[in-house]
Amino acid sequence: MSRFLIGLLLGALLFMIGTPASITNAQDSSENSGNSTDPPDLDSLMTKRYLGCEDVSYNVFDLLPTYFYRDEPDSISVLIAYWKDMCGKVEPVLRAEILASIWTNSFSEDIYDESIVDHLLWFQMKTSGVTSDWSSYLWRYPYYPASPMENLETLVVYDEFTADLADQLLPYTEPGSLERLFCHFYRGETDTLFQEIQTEPYRNTKLSQAYAANVANLKNVADLDIALTLGYWNPVGGLDQLGEHSAVGGLVGISDHLLIGRLEGEFRFGKPPDYYRIMHNDDIVFTNHYFGVYLGVAGGLRPLRTRHHALDILAGIGYDGIEVLAASDTEDSKWLNSVNLNVTLGYRLYSGSQSSTQVGLEGRYEKTFHNSDGGSDLSGSAWQIRLVFGWSGDTWRNRRLEALKTDRWER
Repeated sequence: MSRFLIGLLLGALLFMIGTPASITNAQDSSENSGNSTDPPDLDSLMTKRYLGCEDVSYNVFDLLPTYFYRDEPDSISVLIAYWKDMCGKVEPVLRAEILASIWTNSFSEDIYDESIVDHLLWFQMKTSGVTSDWSSYLWRYPYYPASPMENLETLVVYDEFTADLADQLLPYTEPGSLERLFCHFYRGETDTLFQEIQTEPYRNTKLSQAYAANVANLKNVADLDIALTLGYWNPVGGLDQLGEHSAVGGLVGISDHLLIGRLEGEFRFGKPPDYYRIMHNDDIVFTNHYFGVYLGVAGGLRPLRTRHHALDILAGIGYDGIEVLAASDTEDSKWLNSVNLNVTLGYRLYSGSQSSTQVGLEGRYEKTFHNSDGGSDLSGSAWQIRLVFGWSGDTWRNRRLEALKTDRWER
């Protein structure tokens, strides 16, 4: 009995000694688990992913050369197809398709459509070192749809690889073939392709037809004409009483290979050589005041237009006003108004391959019908010689045609 009591007392003592430590350890463990300072392993949590065009391209730039060096055409085909699904048929992808088909001796024009011209222009422009806004430099509506991969620094390595690949493929292509043309182009000889496809061996190819359609559309884009004019106005007949005058004006119009249309206006100033009579408030008044205004439209033909020369023939109609009395403190000015019928023969000299500065000389004959209401007879006509200084063209259109190696004024 005494041993039982002694054991019970010892057990109770041990329990009392061990319990606080156990409780304290449990509390410490609980506190540590709730306030741990160790960060979670985020990499292990990132189990979902989205591969974009840039991510795929970054890997393709590394994998594609490897598959070529290993001579694995099936892997190349699968890789390019996957790349195209992720990025679309953009220039670097199409370049890989063309060179891979030449490498496997399976080239076909089914690889591309009419947009091939845009892709070739884009590649040509990049290799030429153009530093302006590339997406609009040779494109207007819409801009060239450049791929996000164009922003990758590793694209330079890819460009070097395809240039080397094209150079190695070149000896295995036939003279006069599209395969040889593409190899020359992609190895860096970008100045010859658009000239070559205009020659006989390529005229019936899809590439040549796409090029011809592109050029035809561009040549149908009209020119915008903006110019200032300085003229010498010489009246005859009844208008001779008004004397010769200087004229300053301007014109805005559009023109293509054959047709011209424009809005033009001018001011004529200077005193007449002598007084002339007008009817004003039922009285004959003598005046030597003159200020002339013309505003009209004209249309006609351009039978001659080359890169630097043009000949214009136009007929026009407009308003012709003569201020015969200036405004005073008590009265408004007095104007004589008339229709102006005119014909113009003009010559233009253009300079510049992209935006065309124009200098011209025009001769115009005009007929007016001013009524002085009982004063001097002012019916008559006038001759005018004027110089034209301005700008004519469409900078974007001209720049693109120049890149396509064609003359915009070639018939």
